Amino acid sequence: MNRMKGGAFVFRADEEQRLLSVNDNLVSLFECDDADDLMEYTHGTFSGMIHDPDAGLICKEIEDQLKHSINGSGYVFYNIMTKKKNVLRVVNHWTLVHDDEMGDVFYAMIYMHRLDNAANDYDVVTGLLGKRKFDRYATGLSKQCLSENDTTAYAIVYVNLVNFKLLNLKRGVNEGNECLKIVAKILGKTYNNGFVSRLHDDHFAVFTEYEDVTAKTEEFIRSFGESFGNKYDITCKFGIYRFIPDEDFYIETALSRAKVACDSVRRDDRHDIAEYSENLEETFKTVEYVVGRIDEAIEKGWIQVYFQPVVRSLTEGVCSMESLVRWIDPQIGFLPPDRFIGVLEEERCIHKLDCFVIDKVCELIGQRLAADLPTVPASVNLSRLDFVMCDMLAVVEEAVSKHGIPKEFIHIEITESMIASDEELMRKTIRAFRDAGYEIWMDDFGSGYSSLTMLKDYDFNTLKLDMKFLTPLTEKSRSIIKSVVTMAKDIGIKTLAEGVETKEQLDFLKEIGCGLIQGYYYGKPEPIDDVFEHLKENGIKDEDINWSNYYQKASLNARATDIPLEIVEDDGKTFKTLFMNRAYRDQIGAGMLADHEIDDGLYGIESEMMEKYREFADIAERSGKEETFYYSVGSSKLCLTVCEIAHQGDHHILIGTITNFSKDNKRPVFDADFPKL
Repeated sequence: MNRMKGGAFVFRADEEQRLLSVNDNLVSLFECDDADDLMEYTHGTFSGMIHDPDAGLICKEIEDQLKHSINGSGYVFYNIMTKKKNVLRVVNHWTLVHDDEMGDVFYAMIYMHRLDNAANDYDVVTGLLGKRKFDRYATGLSKQCLSENDTTAYAIVYVNLVNFKLLNLKRGVNEGNECLKIVAKILGKTYNNGFVSRLHDDHFAVFTEYEDVTAKTEEFIRSFGESFGNKYDITCKFGIYRFIPDEDFYIETALSRAKVACDSVRRDDRHDIAEYSENLEETFKTVEYVVGRIDEAIEKGWIQVYFQPVVRSLTEGVCSMESLVRWIDPQIGFLPPDRFIGVLEEERCIHKLDCFVIDKVCELIGQRLAADLPTVPASVNLSRLDFVMCDMLAVVEEAVSKHGIPKEFIHIEITESMIASDEELMRKTIRAFRDAGYEIWMDDFGSGYSSLTMLKDYDFNTLKLDMKFLTPLTEKSRSIIKSVVTMAKDIGIKTLAEGVETKEQLDFLKEIGCGLIQGYYYGKPEPIDDVFEHLKENGIKDEDINWSNYYQKASLNARATDIPLEIVEDDGKTFKTLFMNRAYRDQIGAGMLADHEIDDGLYGIESEMMEKYREFADIAERSGKEETFYYSVGSSKLCLTVCEIAHQGDHHILIGTITNFSKDNKRPVFDADFPKL
């Protein structure tokens, strides 16, 4: 097999697709050291060789070709990435054979494939002239304009078909070729004075005068959609580069800039046309910089992990934090997350960042635990591609074990959009993480993909609600968010509001029983040591993780209701109000008094009622059941129903409701007959 010129290999014709043999040329093509190195790099499978967004589509194409093949042979095109990170386009010729020892196997050969029609003057499918002719025409016309002092503005229009590869797979090559012919025909008709060329695959280029180029492009979009695109869900993206020919004109540069513009709307559902600008070029350079430097940025510490505190609304103690990344670059300075996270996802490199973040978060928490410093759990944000590109559960497990931290200190954040894009993958992922002992938090709930079915079919520990949803804070938005929080409590899910910046927002969220609060109101994202230093300065204590479940039971019971409701904590000596709704305040006539003022009046050392409340609490705590007490305060006749909902050590949390039978006579508990505050 080593005498063959191409990269030759044999793999099993089953779901596993295990590689059985490879030749030296294949090893060289992948820039590996030897066959064993290649096997390790590709995980020993055919699909592991493919660097396309979905290797399954390539395998499906082979299956489809087999159904119509007479001799069991065919070919497919795909990308490979060498061990040195070079991406190559290859053509793979294959034949299915039956081996007496190995069973059904594929004998395959791959060769380098030219990405364009540069070597051709004529494209046999569309009848268009090829790239070499296009280059000569554009260069020649540019020189002619320069010699004649012609200052006419011209444009290079770069065209890329979206979903064309899926059309080929689903409908076959013939239907794909028909699509290319229609594109070529309409391009020629629309840009009737231009030069149209098929560059390669589903990419075309047009050289035309700049005047009316956008209007003509819009005309093409309408015409193609009506004749073919709408039927098969094929759309075209356009990049336009405007120029006036001069001595520096170079066709490859012009094409590259038109392609930059085209690529900028490749994943944009709202726009199909973009014109090149220097800002767009800067964005493109940033993309190249990010992708090319991510490994170096991680290695040299340009990527830093910051944390933002999460505060429990009932206790106002920090009980968790979210890990966030910052890229502080020695060349370009601070790089905002929205300029590199999306890029890494599009280029399928996001797993490098997220694997680093997981390890760093575990390391920092481990260091603080070892030094007996205040520490709370942290959530980490993951991408759907993390679970495609690597075994993310194994990455988390390894980091947790390596740095010696309990699993309870790591929470996994995923977004609704991740689930919507691949439900089966995310269902398995969520189940695996929960079975392994990790909490799963749904980020950005209500961002556009929400559905009740999602909450029914997946098990989440926490829903994160973005306060942008509450801006402005209208009655309608208040009602919606209150309903979401109540629903989550009914099915046992915690709620966290992020982006909280004002006391108005905080008071509303406390009132409806939202358990967790995150935002600039309590602290901005910063290095972990700074987070705890600033919390200490502001008098915010950290919650011991061993008490989290204890306080969480109280959080789940705090809710928006018209029934008078109070939740108090009994430490064996006194009582502290954790939650009291308006209805309860109304029954005891507390009005707008702060919780600590109410506590001083009801449970303070000067309170004549403290002995009776202690008696009530002891009875409820001993029985563990709902207990009802009737008593008088001055001329007020009251009924208090109370029940213990949590206890730990000498601490108990009690939930109660109260009825003031004298309320109709306007005799509040907090009046002249009641112990003075």
